[in-house]
This record gives sequence, structure tokens and C-alpha cells, in this order.
Amino acid sequence: MKSLTALSLSIAVLGAVATFLALQVAGGFVLIWVIFIGWGAFYALGGTPEALKNTIVCGIFGVIMAWLSAIVILGVPLAEQLGLPLWAGIVVGVAVLILCLAANVPALSAIPGSVFGYASTVGYLLQTPDMFAIDALYAAAATNPLIIMSISLAVGAGFGLLSSKLGAAWTGEEAAATPAEVPDKLDEETKVAVSIHPSVDNGIKPAVEGFSGGTLKCACAGNAVVVTLSSQTAHNHVCGCTKCWKPAGAVFSQVAVVSKDKLSVTENGDRLEIVDPDAALQRYACKGCGVHMYSRIENQGHPFYGLDFVHTELSSEDGWSPVEFAAFVSSIIESGTDPNDMGAIRARLKEIGLEAYDCLSPPLMDAIATHLT
Repeated sequence: MKSLTALSLSIAVLGAVATFLALQVAGGFVLIWVIFIGWGAFYALGGTPEALKNTIVCGIFGVIMAWLSAIVILGVPLAEQLGLPLWAGIVVGVAVLILCLAANVPALSAIPGSVFGYASTVGYLLQTPDMFAIDALYAAAATNPLIIMSISLAVGAGFGLLSSKLGAAWTGEEAAATPAEVPDKLDEETKVAVSIHPSVDNGIKPAVEGFSGGTLKCACAGNAVVVTLSSQTAHNHVCGCTKCWKPAGAVFSQVAVVSKDKLSVTENGDRLEIVDPDAALQRYACKGCGVHMYSRIENQGHPFYGLDFVHTELSSEDGWSPVEFAAFVSSIIESGTDPNDMGAIRARLKEIGLEAYDCLSPPLMDAIATHLT
């Protein structure tokens, strides 16, 4: 079963279950439309376990800010002097400013999640006059907007993760082709089914002559970490190792190198942390979204000392050096790939035009051997 079909079916089935439970079992304590907003937010933020956390934490933060906004609008007498529309506009403007500035805190950096929570709560209050009242906002009851909206969003995020896992399980039930069954020339359906990395699945873009660098940004919606490269990259490749960062759903990561003196952290460097200080390759990741911004070797005796490893997919500029080969292909088995799928994956790499190695490319291996001689 294709992944999109499996995911669609899992969402359909669980959507029916969520609707039944919300209306029949938990009527009045959760809102089905808010469950679906939390569900959508989960996928909008990446559809990963990290997205689950961001949806719940930032979504509830948005709910709290909307709840406080309503209390200020109703409880502060300025509404009588300025008029409700003007006073409400001022309060919402300040609240949204705080909502965005709070992204300086890594746990609250997923601004879309906060906005989903804030907007859905404001909409609920405006469309439910009985709830848009001081007594209802302060009520110690499950129907308090603060409680019902928070629970509904969290339940929706949970259904999102469950649908993701169920879809993946259904996809995994499909019998995998053995290496002998994989043709040298894949048909269109197989090409779509075997995904390597978003940057190469639809073709490899060539480098732009004279390209002299650009910026890489992490995935945070606000206060993103920005790394600036002042030169073209080299040795760009897809990597199957389990240490390199890869986007959600990608089997391989994509890695290139650049001289360390051509790399600088130009914004929000305080949000970077080393993933594993004991590793030879020290990977600097954003504390908020977890994206690896660059990796550096501090050991001066290492063959690749002086080179930084980067992910050019984090750049909005076109023109970077193209992907040239696939390294450590067999290592994707360590990250959970079914060994029976390896034939299809190697065939897909060949179809794309990437030579597959279970180490680095021959020129790089020659460089290592020369250094160690």
C-alpha cells in the first residue's frame, strides 16, 4: 500500500472514531472541531514526536493567552471608555506580540502551534456567548474554555501521532521486493514508492556557475538560527548513517562540506547546542527544532579537520553543489529500514544517477588513506 493511501485511510478511520467518541462518550468535554485543529497542527509542524510536543505545549500556550485576553477585555473597564472593538483590538494586538516574542523560549518556538491554540479559542469564545463571560472563564469546571480547549487540542495532537504510526504500520505490511525482483529500470510507481531524500527524489539540481554561498536556517518559525556560508560547498552526498540529521520521512540525510573559515553563525547562535560532545564530529543543533545546522571536527589530526559539514537543503538559495554519490548505504538498516528493501533502494539510487557506497566515495577514501600514510 502506498504511504499516502495508508495515511489517508488511517486518518479517515481514526477521524470517524474521534468523532464518535467526542459526541457519544465525551460530549461537552472535548470539541471535535478543535480535535481536528490539533490534528492538523501536528502534521503542519512536521508530523513527528517533536511535533506532538510542540503542538501540545505551544497549542496550550495559545489557549492560555486567548483565555487571558478574554479576561482582560471583559474585566478591565477600559472597554467602556474606548469602546469594545477598539479595546479588544488593543488587547489582542498585545497578546499576539507576546505570543510571537515567546518564541525566544525554545519550548515555545513553534509559533504556528501557538497561533492555532489562540485562534481556535478566540473563535470558540466569540461563537459561544455563554462562555465569553467572566463567570465562565473563572469556572472550576471541565467546560471552562481554558480546560476544554487545552484538552481538545492535546487529544487532536495525540490522534495525529496515532494516525501517523497506523499509516506507517499499514505501509509496512506491504510485501517488500527482494533484490532479485527489482528491475534495473524502475517503473514510475516504484520511483514514487522509494523515497531517498526530498532534494533528489525529483531530480538533482546542478550547481550555478559563480555561486558564492548563502544562508542556512533552522526550522523554527521565529528566532531561527541562521548560518552563513561565504563559498560554494563540495562533496555533496546523501548519507545513510544514523547520526546525521535528516528531515521527517527521508531515508537518507544530505551532507556537503565547506571550509570552516567560510562558515559563521550570524543569528541566534545562543540556541545551538552540541548533540554529542564525545563524538569526533560535533553536531551543532538548534535547541528548539532539533535541526543540525553544522558539524565540526576539532581534532587537528583528523583527515577532515578544517571542513565543516552542512545541510544545504536548509537554504532558500539555488545553486549549491549537487549531490554526487550515496555514502554508508547499508547503514540505513540500522535506522530501521527493512533489509528486504535494500535492492529497491539501491536501484532507485542508480536510477537517480548516484553511485552507492558502503563507505565514502573513492576520492574521499583515497584522501583519508593519503592522510594516514
